[in-house]
This record gives sequence, C-alpha cells and structure tokens, in this order.
Amino acid sequence: MKKSIFALLFSIAIVWTGKASDVERIISFDKLPELAQSFLQTHFGGLTVAYVKEETELSGVQYEVKYTDRTEVEFNGEGQWKKVERKNAAVPDPIIPEKIRKFLQERHAGNTVKSVEKGRLGYEVELHSGLELKFDAQQNFVRYDD
Repeated sequence: MKKSIFALLFSIAIVWTGKASDVERIISFDKLPELAQSFLQTHFGGLTVAYVKEETELSGVQYEVKYTDRTEVEFNGEGQWKKVERKNAAVPDPIIPEKIRKFLQERHAGNTVKSVEKGRLGYEVELHSGLELKFDAQQNFVRYDD
C-alpha cells in the first residue's frame, strides 16, 4: 500500500514539475524572430494579427501567431514555420513544398489545403475536404490518414 501511494505521489510530482516549467505569454509582433516576421509579412501581410504568443517549454521556445480571420501559424524558436492552418481560405501555394504541391494538383485537383505541418519525420497536409495526407521528409507521399 505504501509503495502504491509513493508511486502515485511521485507521478503527480513529475506531472506538476513538467507543467510548472511551461510558460505562455502574449508578446508584440516585433518580438518574433526576424525569419518569422519576414515569413508572415510575405504570406499574410494583408491580414490583421489578433495575438502573438510565446511558449517556453522544456523543449525550448515556440511561437504562435493568430489572425482575426482564424489563420494560425506556429514557429520554432529560430523562427522557422512548423504549422500553417487556415480555417476559411487556402494555405498559400508558396508555403507548400513543390513536390507535395504537384502531388496534390495531380491527385486532388480542386481541393484546397487547410493546413500543412512540418515535423522531424515529414509533413502532414489536411485538405478542406477533411482528407489528411502524410509525406516523408523528402516530400514523398506515404499514406492517407484518418
């Protein structure tokens, strides 16, 4: 019984410690890394920023920018985009890697991209139709996802 209580308390302490290290705060646009500012001005310069959030986690700093039209863009600490999501419009073509864009034009013409996410293992693309596609780091199609 004592071991069970100790294990439970230890688990709670680990979870609490992890949460305590996460810090979120609203910052001004000019506090974003230069690379992120340039990306946003190039692709979304005509939109109105609702807020910019800086998140400090154990894994590092990340940024989230949300626009009044519900467009959301996430960046890593260096200002490289990680995810672009547009609720009411298509993700701009220049953001989508060329090989993925060609695949979508060939197999899903007429469907627009709702979001594109870049991860360590590849890309995830969601179309406005609800279809999700996975691509590897070399932008080769891997599979459809639920």
